[in-house]
Amino acid sequence: MTLLATGVSIALAQIPFVGPFLAPIGYFAVYTLFTKYYADEKQHRAISAVRANTFYPDQDIPTGPRKLNQRAPSDRDWSDSMYSGIIGHPGGYYTIATGSTETDSYHAEIVVNPENHGREMNLLVILTLMLCFRLMIEI
Repeated sequence: MTLLATGVSIALAQIPFVGPFLAPIGYFAVYTLFTKYYADEKQHRAISAVRANTFYPDQDIPTGPRKLNQRAPSDRDWSDSMYSGIIGHPGGYYTIATGSTETDSYHAEIVVNPENHGREMNLLVILTLMLCFRLMIEI
């Protein structure tokens, strides 16, 4: 870490006129970033070790409501974003349903209106049925 910061500082010092001012700033920036990175890595390892060595009995596991399903990946990522609005909201529309028993609670996301291709297929089926019905009446 110190060697890399020193190397960056030496490289910046070679720039004419502004090099002597940029060298300490470069050293400080590189040293600070690497210190932060290694501190975060050490903290993550410590938290992982605690989680790996902690025992929870079955009834003490902290859980929220049991999820029965989830949205399609494209709907989770875009949902009602600007990009989704620009391309015409291709994803489905969902509503949330919750329920519970004496011991468990449940959470589900129900499709209220399907994705674009599903909507188009429904329209195609309806038009086909209308055409068949019309042909049956005329015969």
